[in-house]
Amino acid sequence: MSTGRLSVWLATGLGLIALVLVALLSLRVFQHDDFMYVTTAALWPQHALYTELPFMQMPLIAWIQGTVALFMPVTLLYTALLVLSAFFITMGALVLVYVLYRKTGAGCVALLGLWILLLFNRGTIVAFATTSNHGLQFLLAMLLLAWLLLRPPTLRHALIAGVLLGLLLLAKLNSLPFIVPVLWWLTPRGWLSKGAVTAATALLVLLPFCVVLFNTPHDVWALNFTAPALNSQMRGLTGWLDNRLWAVMGEVFLLPVFLATLALWAGLLFLKKIPSPDPLLLVFIGASFVAALMPGKVYVYHFLIPYAALCLLLMQGLVRQPWAWQQGMAGIVVVSLLWTAAIGFREATANQLAYGNKVDRLDRVAEAYINALRTTPHCATRLYSMAPIPALTGTLPVTPESADGPFLQRVAAAIEAESPLYRFVDPARLLSGTTALLTGYHEKEGYEAALIAEANRRHYNAVPLGVFPIAYGEGPWMLYLPPCEEGIR
Repeated sequence: MSTGRLSVWLATGLGLIALVLVALLSLRVFQHDDFMYVTTAALWPQHALYTELPFMQMPLIAWIQGTVALFMPVTLLYTALLVLSAFFITMGALVLVYVLYRKTGAGCVALLGLWILLLFNRGTIVAFATTSNHGLQFLLAMLLLAWLLLRPPTLRHALIAGVLLGLLLLAKLNSLPFIVPVLWWLTPRGWLSKGAVTAATALLVLLPFCVVLFNTPHDVWALNFTAPALNSQMRGLTGWLDNRLWAVMGEVFLLPVFLATLALWAGLLFLKKIPSPDPLLLVFIGASFVAALMPGKVYVYHFLIPYAALCLLLMQGLVRQPWAWQQGMAGIVVVSLLWTAAIGFREATANQLAYGNKVDRLDRVAEAYINALRTTPHCATRLYSMAPIPALTGTLPVTPESADGPFLQRVAAAIEAESPLYRFVDPARLLSGTTALLTGYHEKEGYEAALIAEANRRHYNAVPLGVFPIAYGEGPWMLYLPPCEEGIR
């Protein structure tokens, strides 16, 4: 085995060890996004996206996770989808390490430095902690970046770029800005024919979604545009002059390990000891920042792609100057490890992390729920919940309307009766017939108040399940069962 390949394998092995530590830390951080993704995966394809399942994202992740659910016991589905998300991010990091090696011939220290920059970051830890589509978008974006940096813009390569671009758009709509670096890559010569191939291929990949959009345009529009816009308004739009935006960006970029690397790179660039950055990489970084800001209300994991691309830019420059490694990299590694220990201590002592990993915590709720169904006489035939993961293992089928988690109920006041979204938030419809209700996770926010009021109006039997710590402290969980006479009338 050559020295170069040995360096790649050694850096990858050490990076994966660090990755395990990050993954274990992330298992303690609960994201309520999981309610939508896990439930949608469990109920698809028995129920159609958008018309029955109120899935407020592009369909690629639901199709992938739903396929996994077909071969996975429901008791293991949540864990499996968390592993899948970690796999996406791991593969994205490996792609970036490979690009650095191919572009510069970097050795083990440089490649390990890139691993450290990527993994020991707040955005990465949070992205690991959710089953959402951010990991999938990260992997596809890194594959597209690698393709643009390592391949010339031939017709064949333009076709593959079109596939990757189409998959990115099928994963998340805010991937639209990545069209710009693809156009930049195509522009030297013959860009018109290559651009046509790229566009045609991307449209071909998007064809399944286009068919769904054609058949149910109002539902797709309402769940991919109207509902996210209402949630952004409710949570507060983030603008350039909004202090919250800078606070989020500070959590991602104002970290000692990143700042130390940036300072070292900037100093060498100023002294002209390293070459200027690749313009294509700069264009990609700019597009990824625009994509991160498109959702409106931004979170740390939205900046995972621009952060990763920036790390590649810094490492590409530093590899050109061996002195930087001899004098500076050791200090950067020490600082990064100390910073990681500080983050780990802070997260491990936070209130939401004091009760074990989130899968075990939800399993405790599921056990109490199943026992309540077994010991309490009832006539329920199905169940609705805004926190349905614990109910998936029970004997009652979970209604497809449960798949949106809290995202529609928290903006229910802004949804008009004529809207296609109203059927997903109307308490009378959600609890029609013999539908039971599981509440608890969202008690502090009050999102479940209208549903509880409807259950009380129908004289449901309220069964306490216990007080369980899930995310931010403890909360009482309740199971509301319809009386038998409700099902008869």
